[in-house]
Amino acid sequence: QAKADLVKAQGAAKRVREEELKRIAAEQRAAKAEAENAELRRQLAELKGNKAEAELAAKQAAAARERERELGGAAAANPSGLPTGSASALGRAKRLKGFSYLDTKAFACGGKRFEIARFRHAKTGLVFHLVPGGTYQRGNLGEKREQPVTTVTIQPFLICATECTQAAYQAVSGKAPSQFKGARRPVEMVSWDEAVAFCAQAGLRLPSEAEWEYACRAGTQTSYSFGSGEGELGRYAEFESNNDEETKEVGGKLPNAFGLYDMHGNVWEWCQDAWHGSYQGAPATGWPAWDGGAGASRRVYRGGCWYNSASDCRSAYRDWFVPGYRSYDLGFRPARSLP
Repeated sequence: QAKADLVKAQGAAKRVREEELKRIAAEQRAAKAEAENAELRRQLAELKGNKAEAELAAKQAAAARERERELGGAAAANPSGLPTGSASALGRAKRLKGFSYLDTKAFACGGKRFEIARFRHAKTGLVFHLVPGGTYQRGNLGEKREQPVTTVTIQPFLICATECTQAAYQAVSGKAPSQFKGARRPVEMVSWDEAVAFCAQAGLRLPSEAEWEYACRAGTQTSYSFGSGEGELGRYAEFESNNDEETKEVGGKLPNAFGLYDMHGNVWEWCQDAWHGSYQGAPATGWPAWDGGAGASRRVYRGGCWYNSASDCRSAYRDWFVPGYRSYDLGFRPARSLP
């Protein structure tokens, strides 16, 4: 019996290794395709004499190529393909250039509790939290665009503890586009293209839609990260019932169990993904994002904003805008893959 158990365990470990190597290879292919597409956009913009668009595409191409190199290094450093748990994920995060480890802090919300490692990103000054990997049920049975409910597996990754602030955005881009001014307020009036460009300049990326929902839920399957009661939402979110028609400084409400603030309300947050009208055919992993196809001309945003109803601030709620759209209720939250 012991021999049979050993053979079974070895078989399971082999399958896990194979899946991890497949994941890395898929991310490499996606990064390569993203770099090639950005390079084509750069060339086309130069032919049209559009210098700003060409510079933006060049930055996006450079970021994608750097991501492709990182993934190649990850595969070489981990030829066994063994997945990393929270302890090894912490070690990988500590090796990231441009990030400095701060501490590990406990957060509790919605009946869940996690020990979360926190990092400072040098270029932006923003604090990032190491989200542990795991699985969750994505979506909601009540809305067609949030169906079918599917199981998704997420690898550990870093995500900003708050929405990107105006101070961080200006430090990297040199621009101050927001309508509601304030260094600690979330940046808004930023298109998806501009959010992607900022992330490329800072060595970051947008989260995928699957990663975003996983980070928002923080171990819960309720309507919100704290439960399903709308009466409690005001403790966690700036939304129509408690707001005086403007954004507020980030981190002013209670965090979820991953220590993330304003996942509900304040400003909508761009995700990397192209829009799809449902989750039919969606990948069962968090990264790479669900990109391409007919929805590439529309990009996903999540989270609700300061003037939205409680329903629009739900963890599962999703919608889209065209990538060039800007609004005083729309910002983003940067993320970073682990090597």
